Amino acid sequence: MYQRQARMKQPMQAFDDPMIRMSSLIKFVDAARKELEFRGEVDSALCFECLRDYLEQDYKPGTPFAFTGHAIGL
Repeated sequence: MYQRQARMKQPMQAFDDPMIRMSSLIKFVDAARKELEFRGEVDSALCFECLRDYLEQDYKPGTPFAFTGHAIGL
């Protein structure tokens, strides 16, 4: 009856964080590719290179970021 209102916290935001910029993601993927090539992991580096190409050329901003085989070169 005389109880005050509870303080409600906002729900935690999912992985779709708008603060992650596509340019930052591309730089991360490119750095991972270069490091893998330096260590001799050429096959793994190729997957990161395909992902980088997908992000730069085929991904349309504003669409959901979902897995496609094209993103890893299939």
